[in-house]
Amino acid sequence: MKKTKESSWLWYSIVLSLAVLAFIIFKEVLFLMFGALAAVLILVFTK
Repeated sequence: MKKTKESSWLWYSIVLSLAVLAFIIFKEVLFLMFGALAAVLILVFTK
């Protein structure tokens, strides 16, 4: 299988979109984790 410039650009775009998707998911998970931690801390300190 010979590598052409088109296939390498396709590969780069796929990897880039996967990285962006993973970053978005990671950011959302991190945001939810910090939100849950803040809620727990608020519940603990307001008791």
